[in-house]
Amino acid sequence: MNCINNMNTSHIIVGGDFNLETYIVGRIERNLASQGNIDGVIERLSPVGYEFSSNEDSYEFRKPGRIESVLTEMVPVCEEHGLDVEEFQLVEYKRNSGEERSHYENGRIVRS
Repeated sequence: MNCINNMNTSHIIVGGDFNLETYIVGRIERNLASQGNIDGVIERLSPVGYEFSSNEDSYEFRKPGRIESVLTEMVPVCEEHGLDVEEFQLVEYKRNSGEERSHYENGRIVRS
């Protein structure tokens, strides 16, 4: 089992293809998730490598890869299930250092 423990961000990523240089950590607030079918999104994206978890305030997901690839996969699935991706929080981290590489803000990718 592969594991990345990012001490700077307190995120642990287990499994996945860690030959990739980066990974994504995303957050969907529960109030946004309740506007659509979050269960349908989880059902569709889990088989392609997304790891979802939840707490009382939000759903979180992790996926090895680049932010552009994650958005390309997520947008059509989320729109199909009534969710607006522009409101999601996504951060791309470098695998080896855990340093933020880019993030998604108000519908735009911002490089660090």
